[in-house]
Amino acid sequence: MKSHVLIVAFVAIAIAVVVAVARFSEPRIGRVPPVSSGDEFRAVEPYSGNARKDVVPSVQIGGGTTSDFSGISLSDLPVSVERLDKIAKPDGPLAEQYDSLVMAANSGDSVAAYQLFLGLDYCSREATSEAELRARVDRIVGTKSHAGRQIADPRAVVAQYQSGFEYCRSVRKDVIAENFGWLALSAELGLLQGMVDVGVVPPPGDFDLGSSDPIELRRIKEVRDTAARWRHRAADMGSVEALEWLADAYAKGAIVNRDPTRAYAYLLAATTAKNAGNVTNKSHTLAYLKILRDELKPSEIHEATRIAKELLLNPRCCKL
Repeated sequence: MKSHVLIVAFVAIAIAVVVAVARFSEPRIGRVPPVSSGDEFRAVEPYSGNARKDVVPSVQIGGGTTSDFSGISLSDLPVSVERLDKIAKPDGPLAEQYDSLVMAANSGDSVAAYQLFLGLDYCSREATSEAELRARVDRIVGTKSHAGRQIADPRAVVAQYQSGFEYCRSVRKDVIAENFGWLALSAELGLLQGMVDVGVVPPPGDFDLGSSDPIELRRIKEVRDTAARWRHRAADMGSVEALEWLADAYAKGAIVNRDPTRAYAYLLAATTAKNAGNVTNKSHTLAYLKILRDELKPSEIHEATRIAKELLLNPRCCKL
């Protein structure tokens, strides 16, 4: 009996090892993990009460406290602000960096995956062959127009074309087309900026937003649902940019079901975090905040402010 149990256990362990090896040996590019619901990313861990060194003791927006907008003061709310370093596209020429970046990304380097996305996305708008560069230069010199505008001297634009070509020289079009896959991988690997950008950058393929075809509508819904899920995850990880995006999404109801209370809550949290990080809130953002607030009943304002407090007291908040 004991030998039978040992054999079963040994087989189970062997199967687990094979599955693990297969998982990590498969191509990593573009594997976006399935997510059951955006709601699961809204959960906020209880605030521990331990103030971090970058806690801002008092929060103001514009000329007054947030009570000017919410009806319930967020003054003296401890808000932690962290500034993230901006990730730049890799040094050029991209072709010289490509193989090492691919190796790093496939080994779990989220920044390398995101840099691949940035570099390839840049090259999607640039000439990658001498013939393509020559055609672009001839066109702008002949028409003396660029981006729909007339230009007196095309030399500056020609210099930009040349710079882009030097960076993207010899990068194949099929490789460039993989840019979204690297972005998706950076999000999967936990990079906050990748999660945010997955909701902005469209995946490969053309989408007919005016279509009534059920298959096309399903594709569009899947893209929108994916964007919302990743933005909720990014917001849960403290991204202020994701909070702003979700506020607009809930206000308009195009990506997620319209929810004016949550829209106001997310924008209230975002503007509060920006103010705490000494980032000036634009006047139109504050005007939008007031518009959202004016749409709500007092009880809804109270609920929105409660949600905003939870978002701000999330130990992972707030990243600018």
